[in-house]
Amino acid sequence: ELLTTQVQLAELQVRMALYEDASKSVEALASTIEKQLGAQAFAMSEVRYLQGWLMLLAGDYKGSDDFLREAARIASLTMGKPLGEDGKVKVHPMVVTSSAKIAEKSLSQGRFDEARNIYDSVLKSFYATEVKPTSLSFAELQEVYAVLCEHTGRPIESFQRLQEASEMRQLVPGMHADAMVHSNLLLAQQEINLGSYRGARATVDNTLIILEKASFCSRLDKCHMSHLQAQLSFLVDVDLDGADAHYKEAISHMKALVGESHPSVALLQLEHAYILMEKKDFEGVDALLKVANSTITLTFGKATGHLSAVHRLQGLVHRDKGKYEEADYVLQSALLVDGSRDWAAAFIAGDYARPPQPRTVQVVQDLEAL
Repeated sequence: ELLTTQVQLAELQVRMALYEDASKSVEALASTIEKQLGAQAFAMSEVRYLQGWLMLLAGDYKGSDDFLREAARIASLTMGKPLGEDGKVKVHPMVVTSSAKIAEKSLSQGRFDEARNIYDSVLKSFYATEVKPTSLSFAELQEVYAVLCEHTGRPIESFQRLQEASEMRQLVPGMHADAMVHSNLLLAQQEINLGSYRGARATVDNTLIILEKASFCSRLDKCHMSHLQAQLSFLVDVDLDGADAHYKEAISHMKALVGESHPSVALLQLEHAYILMEKKDFEGVDALLKVANSTITLTFGKATGHLSAVHRLQGLVHRDKGKYEEADYVLQSALLVDGSRDWAAAFIAGDYARPPQPRTVQVVQDLEAL
């Protein structure tokens, strides 16, 4: 019972974005369990899952993958394949949740097809577990799947899944306030993505009221709130200075959480660079793009859609400076490093069929305007 409580505490620390405390707790747990129960005990699968989760948050995708697969292996080995009331073999929840985190890792790496294949399998397996569909784990699965839907051009499905996740979170005992804040932040982001700015502003204002009464607000939630306010300042208020300030706040929170060289910081820096470009602060843009480019290349390699975003901004800066040939060259480079490279090559060769990825559409529109 003591070990179970300690595992639950470590998981709570991860959820509250207390990553340093969680890392210490998990490390101590791993040592204790190995000494008392052995490295292949089921409790170790729970610890390996938390270690994989923390590494995913830290951007260590290889280490995360290793620990998550180990968690699933130990759970399968120690718990076997339980039988449900209908006599059919059930999938153990730890196997399902570990697989879901592996899919989340693929999504973070921009491997959308891989992530979708894993998620589709995980969703089927989830109904074959003893876990109720209203559980927190299922809500989290729906939320991350919603992100995948957004990246693959399915914004309406993304919004629907977030609404379902919000309803599920509110059914989790003792988590109503936390559920409202977390779900509202996700819903507000999707409302922005869908162009429903008035709805997003109302959701953000409602969440700020909830946060004023809340006894705790994680730094991660503060980061998300600043990010939302930055987007609304730009898109609704056309307040570049306000957007600039909010992006600085969001980046500061994210750096404090995961360090300066994390891909999440780099992606926020790319958005911030766009605001600076609108302010004609080209030196500031260049500085942010240099740092973001280094982080993204080290994390994802040179053939990633994230890197295409860097090239796109560089191309737009050249355009605003009147350097149209340089802009054309860099924007075409943005297409060639995108996840749809075969399609991009065809476009440059003269085949103007529309691309499958929303991100690629933006670059194409930039090239057409140029």
